[in-house]
Amino acid sequence: MMVTNTIRDEVEYSNTDGWSETPISNEKICEELLKQEKEGFLAFSWGCWVTAYARNNLLKNLLSLDDYVIYADTDSLKIAPGYDQSVIERYNQFVEKKIKHVSDVLQIPLDRFAPEDIKGKARMLGLFDSETAPWNEHTYSEYITQGAKKYAYKEINEQGEEEVHITVSGVPKSGAKALHGDLHNFKDNLVFRYEDTGKNSLFYCDGQEPVSLVDEYGNELIVDDSSGCCIVPNTYTLSKSLEYAELLDDSSNRAIYKKL
Repeated sequence: MMVTNTIRDEVEYSNTDGWSETPISNEKICEELLKQEKEGFLAFSWGCWVTAYARNNLLKNLLSLDDYVIYADTDSLKIAPGYDQSVIERYNQFVEKKIKHVSDVLQIPLDRFAPEDIKGKARMLGLFDSETAPWNEHTYSEYITQGAKKYAYKEINEQGEEEVHITVSGVPKSGAKALHGDLHNFKDNLVFRYEDTGKNSLFYCDGQEPVSLVDEYGNELIVDDSSGCCIVPNTYTLSKSLEYAELLDDSSNRAIYKKL
């Protein structure tokens, strides 16, 4: 909400003329900026700098554990066994010290900085939490990634059974069926079928011609809506960016890292 640009060109819709866009003037921009300065409850700079500090903290820990980091996302690291846990512990102690200082200076109860999760466990803001499941030493028994927001893994559930899960942007979790229990199938050109995902695509149609529909009793209806939306089953084909291909692919002569 903080970094969304709300000062934009004016878009209007008319039943007769359709959509039109009027460029915003410099005078209007200045007027809106003054209005936001007086009435706005969020600040653009908060959105930018809080995010920047969070990314800085993530990258500092990533660099300290670089030899063990398999994957990093906005607020998390996937780390192979054997990493130096004291790196994370020192960072968490540093964050706790800062939060306690703010709590003392501003007279805000410390528990306000540690809201409870859905299971009722208090979690201090800003700390790295381990995703390790209580019934297994490590969260994932196997893990594979094809790039940002594209990974699959195996984990042991509470019944001691191995399960395959995926995180692929644009693909429902049910798409894990496409791997048939084998992470080696998580590779380029893997097709996530509609039968596995139930994923649909929306097509918006404008300028439609009138259509005559006749039911089984001979009743006719003329559908003359000028626009509409069509929902159709869809598939998704897995691939990776050129940057990841150069890093990981055995097929690339320029690959920097080789699979072990």
